[in-house]
Amino acid sequence: MPPSRSNEPAPAGPPEGRLESWKEIASYLNRDVRTVQRWEQTKGLPVRRLPGGEMARVYALRSELDAWWSSRGIHLASEAEAESPAPPPGKRNRRGVWAGVALGLASVALLALWRFVLNPAAPPPLRVVPLTSYGGEISYPSFSPDGKQVVFTWNGEKQDNHDLYVKQIGLGEPLRLTRDPAMDSWASWSPDGRYIAFVRWQVGLPTFQVRVIPALGGAERLLAECPLTEVWPAPAASWTPDSRWLIMGFPNAQARTSLFLISVETGERKRLTSPPPDWNGDDSPVLSPDGSQVAFMRRPGPESGNVFLLNLNHDYTAQGEPQQLTHEPCCTANPVWTGDGRQILYLTNDQDISTLHRIPAHLGGRSETVDTIGALGNQLAISRQGDKLVYVSGQTDSDLWRVEPPTHGGSGAALAASRVLSSTRIDAFPDISPDGKRVAFGSNRSGTLEVWVAEADGSGARQVTALGGPPALLPRWSPDGKQIAFYSNLDGNRDIFVVNSEGGRPRRLTRAAGSNIAPTWSRDGKWIYFASDRTGSYQCWKAPSAGGAAIQITRNGGFGGFESVDGGTLYYAKYYTPAVIWEVPAGGGEERPVSPAVEAFRVPWNFAVNAGGIYTSATTNPLAGFEIRFYSFASRATEVLGRVEKPFGRSMSVSPDGRWLLFQDYPARRGDLMLVENFR
Repeated sequence: MPPSRSNEPAPAGPPEGRLESWKEIASYLNRDVRTVQRWEQTKGLPVRRLPGGEMARVYALRSELDAWWSSRGIHLASEAEAESPAPPPGKRNRRGVWAGVALGLASVALLALWRFVLNPAAPPPLRVVPLTSYGGEISYPSFSPDGKQVVFTWNGEKQDNHDLYVKQIGLGEPLRLTRDPAMDSWASWSPDGRYIAFVRWQVGLPTFQVRVIPALGGAERLLAECPLTEVWPAPAASWTPDSRWLIMGFPNAQARTSLFLISVETGERKRLTSPPPDWNGDDSPVLSPDGSQVAFMRRPGPESGNVFLLNLNHDYTAQGEPQQLTHEPCCTANPVWTGDGRQILYLTNDQDISTLHRIPAHLGGRSETVDTIGALGNQLAISRQGDKLVYVSGQTDSDLWRVEPPTHGGSGAALAASRVLSSTRIDAFPDISPDGKRVAFGSNRSGTLEVWVAEADGSGARQVTALGGPPALLPRWSPDGKQIAFYSNLDGNRDIFVVNSEGGRPRRLTRAAGSNIAPTWSRDGKWIYFASDRTGSYQCWKAPSAGGAAIQITRNGGFGGFESVDGGTLYYAKYYTPAVIWEVPAGGGEERPVSPAVEAFRVPWNFAVNAGGIYTSATTNPLAGFEIRFYSFASRATEVLGRVEKPFGRSMSVSPDGRWLLFQDYPARRGDLMLVENFR
């Protein structure tokens, strides 16, 4: 049970650890029912509902409550103390109260004796406190050189724009640094304290900018413009000790990243690393305090990787080849150096809970879990002095929504959206079954991202896969509704898998080197299309659904795609970032754009095809809503069917008759910055 939420033991739950009502959940957390109901809405308390809508019975698993409390409990300490209910009548008497007081005084006396007499040099105890308590989304913190301030990204009091803010530790309101309509994030403070480097991205564009701004605000300077990548690293960039260069992962046209030095004065770039050609690349660089080494993430794919070390010369150029430091099987991220430069801290993510580890900064060292803090959140940063950590609490949440646009003749009017599938975690990648009666989707509501299936109205959700670690991504129905294809790095490489729609052991379809992602089925069920970079760049391929050699379809770039209803044409996006949709004969041949106005938004699978045409989305700000657009095969014209006033995410699916569609909203991370003081 959460060890710090109360001094009184919580009542024991059912033998299997399941709490069957709001009352039992509240009792387990030692709070009243209204408080835990509010925590579900505002703090992501993991409560589950049986089918039946908002009035359905609820239950919770004690293991999930424990994990949630580990990452949020200290944040709620002051609130919990204010709201703690009085002890039930008859549970305490005066004798018990006075005994408790005496015991408490004795404990204080013994602690004082130990600290000031027997052990006067004992270091101050580690303490975890909230640094912020704002509404909205907070991300990517970085300390000032003196460790007294933190710069971070926040979408503001109105939650309408992501900008940079600076917060004095323990004092006052944050200072807003940037006001551009684009998203400003990934800030990093220069060692001399004068500047802050950051990344600016206009959501929906295929590139982002690297900029610097004075730490107290002022005129910005553009250093570089880069292709967008699939990985959002933490940290994104690291300053050299002389504050003259930045080191960051810089992508090429295929969105593979290598580490480069970037001159803060001129923007000149010098390559530091060359990852294997079939790997995702290098990112998240952090320089040692003396500037002699850089630790970074080297990734075979976006969801995998380990920490590597590279020795540097006096001019920060590479000395030799990088060496692998950690050997974690999965989910490693966010390396940082300890203040003395002897160790590296990093995070691993298990069951959606991040855990902190430390490892000596030399080859052959042994990794250890830092269990003095407990489970952490994400996006860890450390002060240069090494005595403070800061991280983002909470977890990502996204839901699936249903919209019923007009089948033709749309006027662009507002369309109502209703939430269909929801949890306190991720619900994403919807795919409507060929008969329109069921929905396949990805969710980590059971702890890891798995394939789930539900009825079209969202009821009866059940888990199909149980990979238990590697994520199952982009599930797609077979034409007969009996199988679901998805991709995962289950066997260490990103490959296409097929699983029975009722559950069972997944069958691996692809086995070639490289990354194999984004599967879809041919209309007759005999083939599965997918994107693969096995030849050096991403192209569209197809493989027999029963197993066998794959056939390359495109030659000039491609990411999977969707087959036409008659089976003759494949529609696809050429790039991972937003791009015009192209068409090619299903067996290969001439590749040509459908129309300059028909684009996949954000990611290449963010469109849908039925007998009448192609459905796409468009927006200049996905947080403020989006348009649903339809390109007609008959008229070869595009019309706006309507506008949805909901934030838009990474995927959509349209029913076979075109009468309704599902979309994923923009993933939100509701959390705060948590400060760890007196870290050692």
